[in-house]
Amino acid sequence: MTWTITRAEWMGQRITLGKHFGWMVFGLVMSVLAGGALCAWGSSPTRVMLGVTCLCVSVSLVPALRQNRRRSRALESIWDDEGCVCPACLVSVRERPCKHGVHAGQQPLLIRYWEAIATQQVVEAMSLGRQLFAHRRWVRRLDPVWRMTSRLIDPAVPMRRRLLVAACCSIVLMLPALLVVRFVTGVYLPRLVMLIVLAAPCWVVLNPTLAGRRGRARCTACTQELADVPPSRCPECNADLAVAGAVTSVQRERRVTEIVGVLAVVVVTAAVPFAAMMMTLPPWLALQVARVTGPSPVLFYELSQQQLTPSETRQAAELLLDSIERPGRRRVFANGLLAGALASGVLDESWAKRMAMAGVSVRAEPRIEDGLLKVGLMPTIGENLFTVPGGAGVEPHVVLLEAALDGVAMELGDTRALTDDQVNADLRAATLAILPQQTARGQELLARELAEPDRFTVTAPIEVLKDGEHVLKVRFAVVVTGPAGGPYEPEFRVDGSLITPEDAIVNGQERVYPFDLEVTITLPLR
Repeated sequence: MTWTITRAEWMGQRITLGKHFGWMVFGLVMSVLAGGALCAWGSSPTRVMLGVTCLCVSVSLVPALRQNRRRSRALESIWDDEGCVCPACLVSVRERPCKHGVHAGQQPLLIRYWEAIATQQVVEAMSLGRQLFAHRRWVRRLDPVWRMTSRLIDPAVPMRRRLLVAACCSIVLMLPALLVVRFVTGVYLPRLVMLIVLAAPCWVVLNPTLAGRRGRARCTACTQELADVPPSRCPECNADLAVAGAVTSVQRERRVTEIVGVLAVVVVTAAVPFAAMMMTLPPWLALQVARVTGPSPVLFYELSQQQLTPSETRQAAELLLDSIERPGRRRVFANGLLAGALASGVLDESWAKRMAMAGVSVRAEPRIEDGLLKVGLMPTIGENLFTVPGGAGVEPHVVLLEAALDGVAMELGDTRALTDDQVNADLRAATLAILPQQTARGQELLARELAEPDRFTVTAPIEVLKDGEHVLKVRFAVVVTGPAGGPYEPEFRVDGSLITPEDAIVNGQERVYPFDLEVTITLPLR
């Protein structure tokens, strides 16, 4: 069997492959840059995950680029060998079969396959490829999938049926993934990203039709139909028909109905998942999903916008506090959910202590400086669950009450109370990052905030301490007082006991919760 297309049309693939290569290189560079930027400066797991995804995409493009170059270089040998080249390894099979089992006896199938590739007849190329590798076990196992896919994208199937299939593919394949992203991670995907994701199945189904069908040979420059044996020059425009890409037998008919159909499918199929992404689950169902998958960062914000029963409120409070107290916690947006429930009496005052102590811990870092043993006490404070939208309310403050080393009182520093805003490392890093972008006045204010201490410091003379183990005991208290975000200077009585602020006394109960820290320090320090 001989070629039924001209050499010029066959070699025209080199132009198409060159364009594809350029776009893939552009995608590779952009994926590497985006992935590197997201991984290097990602301050959240979502950014890091997106960065890793971009890097995986860039890695997957490398084999595609290599195959593109190999196929471009093999065009001459494929034509000269009358199509007797394996589509997988691009090795000539005229003399002996290749490692994939393709042999010269399949030359009619091979030449038809390569012509289908050259003329962009996707369905025909898939069918012929399945026949070429029918002896392979994995091809036989996937035969039902190939047959179904061929029927779905076959241009011979009526457009109405293929549009319906495209919509079903978009909804069935993409909707579960979008819902997982929405309700497990709490991420709202941008609308453009959603449209791109949802349009992918539509494009796969409709692309064979938009690619065109095979017909009579035409001049690429003026679309003049040519004789069965094309002349050396176009009779209409006198173009040289021996040049690569000067002849084509692909007829693309950009019918308005097809273009409108594609747009309609994308818009309609986007409506269902978009509605699903924007919807809010009923409170009882959202709480059950969160128990299995873990609460998303926006779960409690959404619950605060709904009317909850007392039972649902207590379940949400338990879930929220568990997520904050759990090691490796991620920040959530309570949006006044517990503060409102506490103020309305749905949650009794016993919840206030757990709300104040959630996520509170202290880490000690000893050092020797200027002949003194200085111990930095760096607290970690959980999110403020006592504020309501607008910032009104009170705030937990960690107060240093006393410290003793081997039973001997240590000298306490000037800082005696700290809040989450002062000790939050992420917030301080974000403030430092935006500092150069501010005006002179803004830089002055932010620099003043960064200069505020983020830890307590207790000291003891080093000369009175012997080498060995020493026990440091520190007593703190969490004081829930206001205003939230405002300064709080703790006041002490003559005996050193803390004076409870007036707004920290609610229903006759003080919102002051002491806790102790005991650390063993070994001298000399290593």
